[in-house]
Amino acid sequence: MRKLSFLLAVLLAGVMVLSGCGSSTGTDTAEVFFDPTKLAIRAVDDKTLEVKLNAVTPYFLELTAFPTYAPVRTDIISQHGEAWAITPETYIGNGQYKMTEYVSGSYIKMVKNEHYWAPVTGPDTLVFHLISDDTAQYNAFQTGELAFVDTIPPAEIPSLLADPEFHVESQLGTYYLSYNTQAEPFDDPLVRQAFTLAIDRDYIANQIGDGLYIAAGAFVPPGLLDTDPGSQFRTNGGDYYDPSAAAYAANLATAQDLLVQAGYPGGQGLPTINYLYNKEDSMHESVAEALQDMWGQLGATVNIEAQEWSTFTATRRNGDYQVARNGWLTDYNDPISMLDLFTTDSGNNDSQWSNPAYDTLISQVKSSGERAQRMQLMHQAEDMIFDDWMLCPIMYYADVYMQKSDLDSSVWTSPLGYKYFMEAQNYPTLDVCIGPNPESMDPALNTTADGGTMIIHAFEGLYRLGHDGLPEPAMAESVDVSADGLTYTFHLRDGIKWSDGNAITAQDFVDSWLRAIDPATGAYYGYMFESIAGYSEALGGEGSV
Repeated sequence: MRKLSFLLAVLLAGVMVLSGCGSSTGTDTAEVFFDPTKLAIRAVDDKTLEVKLNAVTPYFLELTAFPTYAPVRTDIISQHGEAWAITPETYIGNGQYKMTEYVSGSYIKMVKNEHYWAPVTGPDTLVFHLISDDTAQYNAFQTGELAFVDTIPPAEIPSLLADPEFHVESQLGTYYLSYNTQAEPFDDPLVRQAFTLAIDRDYIANQIGDGLYIAAGAFVPPGLLDTDPGSQFRTNGGDYYDPSAAAYAANLATAQDLLVQAGYPGGQGLPTINYLYNKEDSMHESVAEALQDMWGQLGATVNIEAQEWSTFTATRRNGDYQVARNGWLTDYNDPISMLDLFTTDSGNNDSQWSNPAYDTLISQVKSSGERAQRMQLMHQAEDMIFDDWMLCPIMYYADVYMQKSDLDSSVWTSPLGYKYFMEAQNYPTLDVCIGPNPESMDPALNTTADGGTMIIHAFEGLYRLGHDGLPEPAMAESVDVSADGLTYTFHLRDGIKWSDGNAITAQDFVDSWLRAIDPATGAYYGYMFESIAGYSEALGGEGSV
């Protein structure tokens, strides 16, 4: 909805040109303003890519490791549309593996890419089983059908805590609720604050989540650094309310008073509240039932509705809901990865919230290269979120999974939510499940950690994240950064190829990035290129971000 509003504004301004980087994937073929010549990206030659930035961006190399920055075969996409990403013959990548089979609702099979630039040391074959039910995943693991599962039924967790095959890792992310700020009664900040304070997060984190999660008192999770080395953004920012069990009674009383101020004493006059969640993880149902009971303490009548993942995400993005489950893992180690979700034209702004002052703050963060100033502005941005109570944090994520002991450390996970199987040992064929049908296998269109995990096995950017979570050279063997930190010159490796044996050039990166930025593509992560000089002008703006 917000992306559509942005495009309509551009149309009203009377500026429209054809997209300059090929066809979209079929999601939206309408003509929209996009002038790729404004972007400061160029192929100096086949092996050299030059990128100029608006401002010093400390995490830019991390961005180039993100799937959206991976090169794709724009010539194939132009011919085949969105079907390219579900057909092995057209799913041509450059990663350590290549797709050989895609059976929707069943599995995706990949084998080693013989054209990868380095030896591939992992399994000969990777099979991603597409299972939506967490009990079915768990049973398949117990019978040995699967060597790794990413979702475990909550009821099983207490008995698994001492099991060496059970793993809990920290994640940089937050389980939260989106209020549709355009839908009654959540168009009133007092109601949003009341519903936020009426939740017993300690119960959800420790009883439903079996103590594996942390009750959240803010949105940006722990683990992200602040200005000074060793200091954390969350520690310095503190909580916006007390999420502890001891504070719940007082929070509930405050919530009830807020409803009186909003004109709904004891819940009288409140419309029926519809809470929406996705059914793939049974924990979401348990949380929904707990919310139904807790909001009942406000006098609210709450209906809960579960949808399949693909339907759920479309419903939420389209704004066809009142309040819905949501969650976000950071895309790189900087608080802006959490906070830039809620700008007016962000494709991830499911809340339909728009605050010009917030948009300005986020733009200032992205145009500043001074760390202390950036952090101060980001604290102000998070304050603004809770001035308006436009979302409802529940708990900070933990990554819970099971893997066979003989995989040991050859499989690793990222705090960003990705799983890495490309170095797994002891399994010529490795069968895993990280979720149901992926939202998309297109690097530009995927927005989920499970889809991203599959994509990073078939595609690779200029840089990739290593075992330590830090960016390391991948398609680029090196990079030169100018003294002012604004120009990055990437030098591609000799002999890098697509999985069909064709050469990869710097122009492939240019074409792929332009496609991801082009609004006609509908890439939700297109905004991740906004640190590049000319981004705003390319989309019809009047200055750098």
